[in-house]
Amino acid sequence: MAQQPRLTQSQEESLKAICAVGRDGLQRVATALMARGLTISRQKIQQLMIDELGDEPGQVLANFLFGVVIGAREDSLAPNHTLRRINDIIVADDEREIKFPGWDACLPALTDLLESRSIRLSEKALSVSYDFERVYQAGRFLTTVRPIYDDTRQEILGATIVQTLRLEFFSSSGESSNLSIALDRADIEELKRSCEDALRKADVAFQKVSGEWRLPTIMPGHEAP
Repeated sequence: MAQQPRLTQSQEESLKAICAVGRDGLQRVATALMARGLTISRQKIQQLMIDELGDEPGQVLANFLFGVVIGAREDSLAPNHTLRRINDIIVADDEREIKFPGWDACLPALTDLLESRSIRLSEKALSVSYDFERVYQAGRFLTTVRPIYDDTRQEILGATIVQTLRLEFFSSSGESSNLSIALDRADIEELKRSCEDALRKADVAFQKVSGEWRLPTIMPGHEAP
């Protein structure tokens, strides 16, 4: 017999917190999200939920909803299909009225939230933003002095200053890796100019799309006021 799927402890705690918010609180969030208009910014959606429910409940609800949407996307399922599977697990629990009081009343409001264009498109926007084989995690320059010895290796005759760019990144499988690249001074100056150019171009594109064209726009690492 196949084993009945179970919720993790973290999932149970999240669902208990959502049940504590209750149907009215969830519907209030859904109404506020609809009234706000389309946004694809996860941070703005999360802040809206915090404003409506308070810091911890708003954060829990946002994490739960985006977790469902991301999980559904990874499994090529509709978010509400994933929610139905969660519901099936809860319904099968003999202690559900004790663990998750008011769940049945909360379910329709959660369904409405998951069907929100803002939540679905914000997850898609973030997914597209990082849909690359490697995603930058951190980077730093390592400056070292390497001595030049004489033929007998008994005396230091000089030295060379070496600059190494060490990049840390996530692979497409989610594993962390790193790469070291040697650069000379001219390389670093050119890299600096390229970074400055990239920031200017990104700002121009952001202002064009979000300002002049008035389309919901995100730029990872930057939030519009």
